[in-house]
Amino acid sequence: MTNKNPIAGIYARKSLFTGKGESVQNQISMGMEYARSKNWDTQVYTDEGYSGSSTDRPGFRQMLLDIESGKIQHVIFYRLDRISRRILDLCEFIEQLDGKNVGFISLTENFDTNTPLGRAMVHIAATFAQLEREMLAQRVKDNMIQLAKTGRWLGGVTPTGYKSKRIEYITEDLKKKSMYVLQPIPKELELVRLLYDKYLELRSLYGVEKYCMVRNIQSKNKKDFHKMTVRAILSNPVYIKADQRAYHYFQAHGIQIAGPIEEFNGKKGILAYNKNIEKKGKSNQLRDPSHWVLAIGNHQGIIDSDKWIEVQALLQQNKVKAPRTGTSAAALLSGILRCGKCGSFIKVKYGQKKNATGKRLSYYVCHNKEISTSTRCDNTNVRTDLLEGLVEDTLLDIPSRQDYILSALQKQESGKGSLQEKHHKINELKARINEIEKKINNLLDQLEDEEKASRTARHIKKRIHDLEKDMEAAEKKLISAVKSSADIHTDHVNLGLFRHALTDLSVLYHQSEDIALKRNFIASLVNSIRWHDGKIDINVIGFKKLE
Repeated sequence: MTNKNPIAGIYARKSLFTGKGESVQNQISMGMEYARSKNWDTQVYTDEGYSGSSTDRPGFRQMLLDIESGKIQHVIFYRLDRISRRILDLCEFIEQLDGKNVGFISLTENFDTNTPLGRAMVHIAATFAQLEREMLAQRVKDNMIQLAKTGRWLGGVTPTGYKSKRIEYITEDLKKKSMYVLQPIPKELELVRLLYDKYLELRSLYGVEKYCMVRNIQSKNKKDFHKMTVRAILSNPVYIKADQRAYHYFQAHGIQIAGPIEEFNGKKGILAYNKNIEKKGKSNQLRDPSHWVLAIGNHQGIIDSDKWIEVQALLQQNKVKAPRTGTSAAALLSGILRCGKCGSFIKVKYGQKKNATGKRLSYYVCHNKEISTSTRCDNTNVRTDLLEGLVEDTLLDIPSRQDYILSALQKQESGKGSLQEKHHKINELKARINEIEKKINNLLDQLEDEEKASRTARHIKKRIHDLEKDMEAAEKKLISAVKSSADIHTDHVNLGLFRHALTDLSVLYHQSEDIALKRNFIASLVNSIRWHDGKIDINVIGFKKLE
């Protein structure tokens, strides 16, 4: 008989393994009691040793996955701050639950979305969170405007042609302060002028990229100029001479300008504040210009406003009509294939149409080779259909290579020993923590008896303090060991799944005609593929290199 009782996810979190506050077990017990009163089945999720300042916690992530899959219908927790201490995180969590029609209950705050009052409280919390977001955005914008009026450089990667320089100044109340401004680097600014001139001459980013590649003209970081790097320099308002035409141009494009038009006299350059969306570990993305704040900088502009505006118009024109043949959806290996000779990415290039068939052959071509007209790399081109066939045949042949599968299994077996060692270490750390806890409890008992003897009491308190530090260090090691053990376990599970996937690979490929699906499938199995003068190297995830 199928169990049709609703399932409640009980979530418990505690930052440290200490005796203070409600323990994880107490939180679980209270949740279980509540679920029994409602005749609900339960699924427990715990995060012990994790802070509430972030929602990046394994137990919490698993609960979110089960919510998305419809496995649980209610969420029970001891208090709202067990989910997160940030109201925005809470509201996002509430919205996710609401989207899946999942109710949640805070045991100590009587916060239950299964009741009309509880749902009203959700809307009130969401309203306050939205208000907080809007007020924060306005404060940021106001601060940006005030900072922009000073023309200071706020830090980060300086634009090509300038370096950051610290200067001191005196405030209106005669206080000595300092700020950073942009100082020109003449040699780099000459390069910037060259890029603007060449773009207007050649009228394409590809042309400028090729011009620089052939002449070995590189960026200030000693890297080749690629199209996106050139575009970033050409579209940066830091180089424009800030005159009244520039003022009217930015105003017409909905960009906020700090300062009056009278300051735009053509002598200084412009600084753009709040321009980039900074993402850790990733390239910055541009915000919509309506969020920018422009102001006169303390540096000299180098590009006349007429020229700078002409460049912007040409960039927009080329963006609209730019062909996309190099990133064709028919390219099975795009994003994975690299040049084995120079390391550059490989793009698709189309040949002439065949008169007989009316079709065009396509080729994988090293980007460095093409852009430098073979002066920087001379790797051979290869027809896309031939190289893709080689890759498919190699991957499909893996299940039949017994020696290859055996080497992977041996790697897994060696990993098991490592996993056993980590489990042993985890048990040792747990025993160490239990031993310290017993010592602390014994000392606390002595402290109650010796409280009147201040000298003894001080000694006991110091000993307790030292033991708590030892326990904190052991707890951190335990958390690290548990996480490491989980990572090894995940690797074993993935390897097992990978073996099954390889077994079915041939069937999947023969049944599907979807190029995008095939490309994604290859990308999920392969770290990289390199082509080098007729030879192909394939690095498969979890295995040694295939050739």
